Amino acid sequence: MAYRQIHHLDKAETTGREALELYRRTGHRRGEAIMLNLLALINGLARRPDRAHAYLREAETLSSANNYRDLLAVVTTNRSWVYLSADQHQEAYDYAISTLDLIRSHESAPSEYAHLVNLMRAAHALGHFDEAAHWAQTALPMTMTKLREGYILISYGNIQRDRGDLDSSLDTYHRAAVIHRQLGDRNREAETLDATGTAYTLRPVRASGPLSPRGDRPLPRRRQQMGYGSCPRSSRSRLDSSPRAHRCGTLLARSADIDQQVRRPRSDSIM
Repeated sequence: MAYRQIHHLDKAETTGREALELYRRTGHRRGEAIMLNLLALINGLARRPDRAHAYLREAETLSSANNYRDLLAVVTTNRSWVYLSADQHQEAYDYAISTLDLIRSHESAPSEYAHLVNLMRAAHALGHFDEAAHWAQTALPMTMTKLREGYILISYGNIQRDRGDLDSSLDTYHRAAVIHRQLGDRNREAETLDATGTAYTLRPVRASGPLSPRGDRPLPRRRQQMGYGSCPRSSRSRLDSSPRAHRCGTLLARSADIDQQVRRPRSDSIM
């Protein structure tokens, strides 16, 4: 597990295989199923989906035979995650939708949460923005930890941004940034700041000021002062003297600075 977390995947798989053989020699079926699931995740991170699915099939067979309902829910959820890790978004979506009722029947809150996250990610990647927002809203009350809440909020903000709801996305990014700053998670704080800067670049500008979310009138001056305006795309490549460009450039610069300081891989699968 430690090797997987620091992304030393070859060492992680070697250690995992050794643990798997130990569980098999001692007849520890539950430990064997857990290690098969972990080996699947390692290979998913290494972008070896065929091997990952093979491990999951073994884990699924073992969990079903021994009535490990909790592990069966975990394995089922992680299969759609493996599809996502290989950028097979349609396969991930189809599998997650077809097994949602099964996951809910196991009454495992962590597995259901992870399953909803997979659905959200797959729907978003496929351009189903309203559906992706629905899954994000469904998963949010189930987060249980601030870390998970912050992760969902970043994803939800991205969905809102991509469907054109820029004002709401900025509010969501702000909530996420506050959480990650409180947690000291500078990697995701940088991710949030970068997403915020991107959202600013997408806001339209009129002579009378930044538009409202409906696009039919300028934002109130108070909202403009809070930074809810547009940020010209040119702020990424050249200097711009406007306050909005300055704010966008500041956000992107802070993001890049944090990103240089803290770089670590992530896995959003469970177990």
